[in-house]
Amino acid sequence: MERKSVESMIFVPKYFFVPDLVERRKPLAESAHRAGWVGCNILFEKIPAQGRIPIIENRIALEKDGVLNRVKQAQKFQTNDISARGWLLE
Repeated sequence: MERKSVESMIFVPKYFFVPDLVERRKPLAESAHRAGWVGCNILFEKIPAQGRIPIIENRIALEKDGVLNRVKQAQKFQTNDISARGWLLE
């Protein structure tokens, strides 16, 4: 049996997701099983560094306290007004 492992894992708090990070894809063709369905891509490279919080790097789980500290630091960027979140990308 082949062993699998997680190479890396990154947590992105929900308040870092803004409309500019979501790229709409083309609808599926009429010949597709789910014709007309529209998906999206998350433009990960546009997420600011403060919003990309590593949990696992190079197959090694990071210290819980360090991860929680980064989450706490990122909370200062939190706002419930999605229209005010655009500045996060600047």
